[in-house]
Amino acid sequence: MILQPNGKPGLADWQSDRDEIFFDVNVGNLDDGIGASDAQQDATGAAYGHYQFTSMWQQNVESATYSPQQWYHNAPYVMGYIIDGDEYVTEYAFPFSSFTIDTELQPGADETFQPADGVTFGLEVVVSDVDMADEPTDETFRKFLRWADCNCWENMDAAGEVTLSTSQP
Repeated sequence: MILQPNGKPGLADWQSDRDEIFFDVNVGNLDDGIGASDAQQDATGAAYGHYQFTSMWQQNVESATYSPQQWYHNAPYVMGYIIDGDEYVTEYAFPFSSFTIDTELQPGADETFQPADGVTFGLEVVVSDVDMADEPTDETFRKFLRWADCNCWENMDAAGEVTLSTSQP
């Protein structure tokens, strides 16, 4: 693996090495056929409680902690990263209170995600690897490591599930 951060000449951010984290907080209906895409029915995926967050590297900065801004994030978060040669480590903080659902589109949902004991939400973690030696020209050069192996941008129904608990196992 050769690290190809976003901002590399000729690469769009979605074509770069990065990790992606998807949340489905429409807890009343995790199997709703919706993903994080901005082209979901009448609104963004976030309006239906589906979110995507990605690592966003700063140009020529080997470590940083900041709040990335990208059109498809749809909720605030903080990420930190350290790059060491061709390796990197990222850490994220997601305020659950920023996850909202448009109750006109999802009438039975809570307007704001309510994390509590026993609440289950959808989660997918993806790591994308792009090597310039592969001569990237289309989607086929991207290699993925997926936790639940769903195409969560389009449909989160196959995402993993996390159940919150106030007690230790």
